[in-house]
Amino acid sequence: MANLTKNQAKARAREQRSILQQQADQLREKADDLRMALDELRTLAEEMRDESADIEPYENKDELTEQQEERQEWLDNNADLLDEQADELETQADEIEEKADEIESIISALEDMDY
Repeated sequence: MANLTKNQAKARAREQRSILQQQADQLREKADDLRMALDELRTLAEEMRDESADIEPYENKDELTEQQEERQEWLDNNADLLDEQADELETQADEIEEKADEIESIISALEDMDY
């Protein structure tokens, strides 16, 4: 096994820190992308709930028609599904950020090493 000089060891450590930082940055970017997607899902879910709430009986009628009730139920159910998906995306984004934090703690440990 080859012996590394101090300068070689420092250079390799810098290279590894750079690679790790790129990975951490990429993970944070992915987490940000997921958060944008989940915001869009939540916005769509809210719009669906608003549309559902806006469904009113036809003029001179006291109750919704069967089709209106079905549409309202469909909107509400799909809004709930979108919220569930957004919650899952949020959990995934949090986990990705935790991985980025772990990588950055490794980077800090490498920076603290005495060469």
